[in-house]
Amino acid sequence: MNRGLVIFGVMALALTPETTFGQVSERCPPRNTGAGAQYLVECYVTTSLPADLRQVNFEKGSFVLSPAAIDIADRLARFLKSNPKLGVIVSGNCDIREAPTEKERAECGMARSKALADYLIGQGIEPARIPIRGNPNLRVLAEVYDEKTLEKMRYVSIWLDDTKR
Repeated sequence: MNRGLVIFGVMALALTPETTFGQVSERCPPRNTGAGAQYLVECYVTTSLPADLRQVNFEKGSFVLSPAAIDIADRLARFLKSNPKLGVIVSGNCDIREAPTEKERAECGMARSKALADYLIGQGIEPARIPIRGNPNLRVLAEVYDEKTLEKMRYVSIWLDDTKR
């Protein structure tokens, strides 16, 4: 069996062919110290969310989840239910025309984050596992601010929060 051990700062991640990313493991497999002693490192396997669960898009001026967003939210809820020690941070964004000031972008982003969080709470996820925020600083540098560019600014980003452990 091939195994790899990746060390990030003080967190060690043991990777084996059986590793299922996103699943919490209380301990890594035993490791040889080089002096022949076996030991267990307190750790758990973590990764970012699967790419298809990292973002929910919104229509212009909307704070309502679309059918595509609901599909993502349902899959995210299943992921969180199967990983009860993990949470997510949701950060909402708005385009610069629907919310031109930082204050308006923060409020708009917060409303979009709240829409996703409320849906997840309705699916049985504890509110403490879903901190929300509005991002007032999103600025996309583009030559032209056409509708195609602006629609890319209307989303909620979803980040894995493993501090809930």
